[in-house]
Amino acid sequence: MASAAETPSQTPIPATPRFKIELEFVLALANPDYLQYLGVTMPHLFNPSENTNNTKPAAFGAKSKKDSDNSDAACFARYLEYLLNYWRKPEYSQYLTHPAATIRNLELLQNEQFRRDITHPALRERLAEGFAGFAPYVPPVPEQQPQDGEPGEGTGEANGVAGNDV
Repeated sequence: MASAAETPSQTPIPATPRFKIELEFVLALANPDYLQYLGVTMPHLFNPSENTNNTKPAAFGAKSKKDSDNSDAACFARYLEYLLNYWRKPEYSQYLTHPAATIRNLELLQNEQFRRDITHPALRERLAEGFAGFAPYVPPVPEQQPQDGEPGEGTGEANGVAGNDV
């Protein structure tokens, strides 16, 4: 994975090998199956290491702590940010076969929690069904069990069902 110093600062020119490679990669990122595959097979790219002792040297020219983090996940996150910044420009997005899905997924990938959650099959399904449109990703909230005395599932009147009128 490229470090911050190696992250390209200029957008590639169409028809160059780099442009073609990056185009193929961002098009693949529009596919929820591919996102889940990356999350499962390469978790080090999607999830920051729990170990905060980074043994890699700081990135040359790092401007902030975020920029000085050379973990694979941090480098990949910066690369995804770079891709989003230029593929959303009209002069480049015209080359995308599915611009809405591609840009949406690049935007979602900016969220660290989304990158962690992409391994869950339910999220892949929701992406495949077009759940998010263009709304920001909101992590699922764990369901809470009803407290004693609160209406809950199974009680007819609490669920709007009165009696056995079927």
